[in-house]
Amino acid sequence: MRDRIWISADLGNGQTYQALHRWLASRDAKECGGGLFTLFYEYQRELVSELKNELAELLRPDPGDRIYLIYKDPEDGEVTGLFLFGERGPSPWHKTH
Repeated sequence: MRDRIWISADLGNGQTYQALHRWLASRDAKECGGGLFTLFYEYQRELVSELKNELAELLRPDPGDRIYLIYKDPEDGEVTGLFLFGERGPSPWHKTH
């Protein structure tokens, strides 16, 4: 199967970015600004687990690295997102002074 996805990457290691950029280039991804990329991803059975496994093997993310996936859920057709690696941080607009 083949679906359009968006990936947001916030990585601490320059080497990890280089590996990600090579992977994105090999899939003819398009840059969307601010560490956001879109591409068509081909998978066999389950998009999220296959993509996560592929990126884990390729990037070996460090603690603190964050990769967020936006995709259309095949169950209900709704656009949704989740962190493949890392977790949500504090919102910069909610800073306490």
